[in-house]
Amino acid sequence: KSKDGKVASESGYTAEKLIDDAKKLAGKDKTFTNWIKKVEKLIKSSNTRGAVGGPKYQYSWAYGYNGKTQFSIPFYANSFAEIYVESIDYADLDLYVYDENWNLIARDTSYNMNCYVSFYPRWTGRFYVIVKNTSKWDSCFQIFTN
Repeated sequence: KSKDGKVASESGYTAEKLIDDAKKLAGKDKTFTNWIKKVEKLIKSSNTRGAVGGPKYQYSWAYGYNGKTQFSIPFYANSFAEIYVESIDYADLDLYVYDENWNLIARDTSYNMNCYVSFYPRWTGRFYVIVKNTSKWDSCFQIFTN
């Protein structure tokens, strides 16, 4: 959700669609086909994913001058969780992750247009992800989770 309450639409990218594309590209190459089968097995196992329901992708934006966009994403307990934010227009973005009690879990406030954090949630539940735009102009970005 953006500061004014708008919600950006989700993209059609899913792990399953990417696997289907990989199968088409691999053709009859047995090495790639075997690798794709291993990855597909990992995707179907919830133990390899951080986000409940599997990897997430969304295109969104944040207003300039410290505008913030907030996401609520559930993660599995004791599972490696990753969040990556990629600025589309080269703005300096910061990334903050809070647990359901608003305790800061992870952050990336480097002077960089892209952000990355990883963590191990202690319990299965919702985590608040905030992307802050420290640039003076509005910024579009993509957010990915494992």
